[in-house]
Amino acid sequence: MSELEAACILNNPKLRHDINFDRELHFRPNLDGERGRAKLQIADDYWTALEVELELYTFMATDSRGAEFRAQPDYYHNMYRFERRIPTMFSAAKEIIVSLNEKSEMPGIQETMDVSFMMQQIHRGIFDLTPLASYMEVLLKAHCAPMRDAWVEKTCELMKHGWQTLNVKSVVSGFKELFGLLEAMKLDIANHQIRHLRPMLLDSTVGFEQAFFKLRLDKSSRDPMDVKLARKWYNNGEHLFDVDTPRSLVGAHFEHFLTRFLHSLVKPHTARHAPALPETFKLDIERLVTLRADIHTMVYNTLCLRALAQLINQLRRTSTHHHRATKYLQDVLPVIVGRGANAARWVAMSGNIAVELVRAATGDFPADLYAAPVQPLKSPFGLSYDSLTNSLETYLQKALKEDSSQFELAVTAQLSALSERVTELVEDHRKYSAQDLVNAFVPRPTFTWVMDSKRIKKPSAPLASIPTEPQDLLEDAAKRAAHISILHWRVWADLVYVAQDYDDEEDDE
Repeated sequence: MSELEAACILNNPKLRHDINFDRELHFRPNLDGERGRAKLQIADDYWTALEVELELYTFMATDSRGAEFRAQPDYYHNMYRFERRIPTMFSAAKEIIVSLNEKSEMPGIQETMDVSFMMQQIHRGIFDLTPLASYMEVLLKAHCAPMRDAWVEKTCELMKHGWQTLNVKSVVSGFKELFGLLEAMKLDIANHQIRHLRPMLLDSTVGFEQAFFKLRLDKSSRDPMDVKLARKWYNNGEHLFDVDTPRSLVGAHFEHFLTRFLHSLVKPHTARHAPALPETFKLDIERLVTLRADIHTMVYNTLCLRALAQLINQLRRTSTHHHRATKYLQDVLPVIVGRGANAARWVAMSGNIAVELVRAATGDFPADLYAAPVQPLKSPFGLSYDSLTNSLETYLQKALKEDSSQFELAVTAQLSALSERVTELVEDHRKYSAQDLVNAFVPRPTFTWVMDSKRIKKPSAPLASIPTEPQDLLEDAAKRAAHISILHWRVWADLVYVAQDYDDEEDDE
């Protein structure tokens, strides 16, 4: 929970960078994925070990044989050696509670939660958890949100009941709930601080990141950052597009950077799971992976729509039918492959896509959803549906691969369109403040934060908020790329890309 302190927030480069791209940036428990499962397993192991430790103290305090052990001269020495978790746990809980309360309450907390004194009582078998639980119940209710009162009561009741009935599992469950509650209270405060500090964090983004990374550029730094590859990446390739790169007013250096950035982002490359970009993009890598996947999704959609257009043209269907069929295919493709699917997934689903292509082209799809289409063709060209489907599947299995000529042509066309729109956006917004960039490029959330007794949840955006039309998809991708590029250039241009000292250093080599 240390990362929730104000000092940690102010010195967290990732948080301060991410706040530029998320209007509702919040701390929240992250238990997703493999790391989340590992955290849960470590926590379960800890609470199990705590049960064993408490069982030992309970045995010493209540069992007749425990009295014999306490009478031995080296009893206290051995018990101190056995201590592993209980005093540390008490100290951690006290430290967090102190941070959540006002200075006027410090004397009472220090007296009631004197860890050294509590451990002495535990060793002598005279410790009583009930008064401590009652004290914490009153204290926590006074400082947490009213919606958490039931959680406070449940936590303290578990500790009281467990202690009074010598039920160690109940006591440990109470402590487990206590730390969950304390984490939630810390999250409330940290998120309030983020909201309060947001204007300052945005305005100081560039200065903070430049100062932070300038220290890492020093070779004597504890974690030095080698920017030779970044300089090499920036200096390589001046004419990357197969079509004319749109001329802009942003300056030669920045225009060259945009060309390098978009080419590396969009073009297929060896590392399939991340864009071929230098370490200077480290703080944006997750956004760029998602952006690249969305851009490639547009390419896959284009290839499928082209196949549909060719088939409809061969079948000599009307333009009205073409429009309905296109809408139908655009709706079903995300259902078949999922959002952000890679080339392997599209190729694997090529059979299913081929079936829907034939259905769309022949008019064999639900009439009530797409107005009344013309009468479906039962036997186009005298061929069976299976014959058409197999032919399309063979085509798609080749075309949807990233090393195919069809894919390359589609990527080049997409890159040209994206480059033109990004350049326009950069020209219009390059002098905007960080806050104005957020207002221009970051969509307002269509959800609200949901808070329950255990965690803060960010619901998925409704499907209606996700762009589906090709032009909307292009505009969304262009805004995201423009925002990242403007902020990145402000931070790294003078540090690395056009820094004279690095030119001199490379010339010496």
